[in-house]
Amino acid sequence: MVIPEPIDDAVPFVVEPLRPMVRQVLNTAQQLPQLLASGNCREACHTLPSADFSTPAAISDPRAAERLHQAYAFLSNAYLWQPNSEPTQVLPKALASPFVQLSTLVQRPPTLSYTDTQLVNWRRIDPDGPLTVENLQTIQVFQSLPDEAWFWRLHIAIEACGGPAVVAGSGAVRSAQKGDRRQLEGDLETVLDGLQ
Repeated sequence: MVIPEPIDDAVPFVVEPLRPMVRQVLNTAQQLPQLLASGNCREACHTLPSADFSTPAAISDPRAAERLHQAYAFLSNAYLWQPNSEPTQVLPKALASPFVQLSTLVQRPPTLSYTDTQLVNWRRIDPDGPLTVENLQTIQVFQSLPDEAWFWRLHIAIEACGGPAVVAGSGAVRSAQKGDRRQLEGDLETVLDGLQ
């Protein structure tokens, strides 16, 4: 199974009327470290347009839906928990409505998830290079501290190493059920490689 790499620019994959709105949302999400540091995140979120992603034709690529879900998840979380401000439990409509619509598209709840922070939060520095911490760059962060980006990248690299082991683990069960000793040994070696 080949998993497509995430994208960081969803603009080309949304219908034309939504493109300026999506561009503004993605730009605001990229400015989160500065907005949070200055205490202006909520103010910036109040200026966002209310994009409508309720029609299936609004987004032409599932990776764009993932990237937008990620942007809205980070923005919503930052809005709720803006540092040096009283936490709130209410999101403005311009965040809440698109976030719920995108959550329907990606089939996950409207919350910041492991998928948002890890699985779709990377790009390769060298497109042909390996999925290692040194060759990964995060797409979205809350702060400009290197520790946050390192934390996300480390998990991505672990997933890249562990993925084949998980597949081989289920293969090992099937091989054992069939009594295929040679295949079972190969599957278990792959599991061992993934754990080292």
